[in-house]
Amino acid sequence: MYEMKDYKAAIEADQRVIDKYPGAAASIRRSAWIVVAHGSFELAEYPRAEHGYTQVLAVTPEGDQSRAALVDNLAGLDLQTG
Repeated sequence: MYEMKDYKAAIEADQRVIDKYPGAAASIRRSAWIVVAHGSFELAEYPRAEHGYTQVLAVTPEGDQSRAALVDNLAGLDLQTG
């Protein structure tokens, strides 16, 4: 859904995964939060995007190569809302 740019449906589906399976593996929770964060950003739902990026970073190890881009996305939200 996300790749088809149906951001609202993608967010809703992944939020259901997050809510229904809180004990899921970190990789699954991380993937779901990434969709929520990116999709929310695309829809200009910046508070939800910020929360999503914060959650993604919480389950992303410090040494992970994607961490810098996630931090940049979170910082970019300040420019959108500031």
